Amino acid sequence: ILEEPNYGNDTDSLQKTKQVYKSCIDVDHESSAQHLLEVLSSMGIGEWPLLIPDWRECRLDLEWRMAKLNAIGMSSLIRLQTFFKQDAEYRLEAVMRIARPLVFVNDCSDESANSSVILEKVVEHRKALITVLELLDVNITDAVEADIDDLFIFDHDFCNATQVRNRYLILV
Repeated sequence: ILEEPNYGNDTDSLQKTKQVYKSCIDVDHESSAQHLLEVLSSMGIGEWPLLIPDWRECRLDLEWRMAKLNAIGMSSLIRLQTFFKQDAEYRLEAVMRIARPLVFVNDCSDESANSSVILEKVVEHRKALITVLELLDVNITDAVEADIDDLFIFDHDFCNATQVRNRYLILV
């Protein structure tokens, strides 16, 4: 209805709604995606692969990895939680939690007796990520598989760098 031309019998509210819709949306679908990509990039949100033509071929960046992991319920590197503190002023607080590594939770030593169990976890997590990407119609190229492998290498290195389970940074 909103993309139809204005008719003489359209109500005033419908005409105004159509006008607002047309001013916000490129009904010809010529530049909407590009404009949205520019807005997201200018706001510092980062790359938005779905808006890039041939995005299936692009390498997965950190934001993309984190978003996909969060979408399937797996922890990513950083998770931001906001909540109202129950005090007299009901202040809004934000907590940035450094997530635990995906696979290497308690022991990331390469000499661990549990190395076969850890390897099995890595293989299963890798399969899960590939399955999610396939569900999103991503062409699993060598570059995509290299990104997935890099994610687990990063996870291992992150585990070694941070042996503390939970760290919180409170922003008021």
